[in-house]
Amino acid sequence: MWDSDIILRDYDPKWSILYKKEEEQILELLKENVLGIEHIGSTAIPGMLAYPVIDILVGIDSFTEIRMIAKPIKRLKYDVIPRPDLSPRRFYEKKLLNQIGYHLHLCEYKSEDWFNLVLFRDYLKKYPDVADRYAQYKFMLSRKYKNNPIRYHLNKRLFVKEILEIAREEFGNEILL
Repeated sequence: MWDSDIILRDYDPKWSILYKKEEEQILELLKENVLGIEHIGSTAIPGMLAYPVIDILVGIDSFTEIRMIAKPIKRLKYDVIPRPDLSPRRFYEKKLLNQIGYHLHLCEYKSEDWFNLVLFRDYLKKYPDVADRYAQYKFMLSRKYKNNPIRYHLNKRLFVKEILEIAREEFGNEILL
C-alpha cells in the first residue's frame, strides 16, 4: 500500500463476500481471542469509491495476547507492518498476486481506536451525502497524490477527523452498545 500508486475503484459488491470469507478464517484460527470483528474502511460502505483492499478490524482483550495469536495470523499469510502512526493498533497486510489484498487492524476491543473506526464507517453508511463528499475528496487526493500514498493518507485523515467530531456529537458512545 505504501509502495504503490493510489488507484481508487468503484464499489464492488464482492468486497463484502471477500470480507466474510476472510472473517471465517480469522475466527476459525483465533477463536476465543477475538472479542469482535468488523469490516471497516471504504470497501465496507456500499457505493463508496475505494482503494481496493479489504480492511478488517479485530478486537482483542489486550496486547498481552499478541504472542498467542501471532502464529495463527502468520498462517493466514499476514505480515506485520510497522505503523507507528496507527498506534495503539497493530497493522498487518496480506498481499495476493493479481487479487484484492487485506489489511488487518488489531486493537483492544471497544477501545477508543475501535470506537472511532466503527463510528466513522457507520456514520458514512447512515449519511450517503457525507459518504459522497468523502468519495469526492478521496478522488481529488488520489489525483493530487497519485504517486505519494503517504501524503494521500495523511490528507485523508483531515476529513476523517472532521467527520468523527460530528459523529461523536450525534452518536456519543451508542455505537458500542
